[in-house]
Amino acid sequence: MNSVKQFFCTKEVKSIVALTALSTFILVSLGMPSKAEAASQCKNGVSAYSYSVTKSLARKQARIAWRAYVVRKHGTAYAVWRLGKDRSSSCKRKSRWSPVYRCTVIAKPCR
Repeated sequence: MNSVKQFFCTKEVKSIVALTALSTFILVSLGMPSKAEAASQCKNGVSAYSYSVTKSLARKQARIAWRAYVVRKHGTAYAVWRLGKDRSSSCKRKSRWSPVYRCTVIAKPCR
């Protein structure tokens, strides 16, 4: 029992524990991006639009078009709409008497 106690009290073990704690702290600090770094993981704004007879379907199709464009240009990591910054969407009729809606969505793709 005393040999076990002596082993854990040696300077070598204490320095190994200290180095492990320090390296863990450094890895955690490097692994978590700061707010500025997280903001830099966003690309320039992308817009897409779609036409449909219903407003909700036109908006949904516009988001699908936005995603498809972002996947082609930046990869799948950036193609999640809810992670995008400065998201906006607007829908209006194609013309005053038209039954067709045009919806446009705009967002900066982020990962």
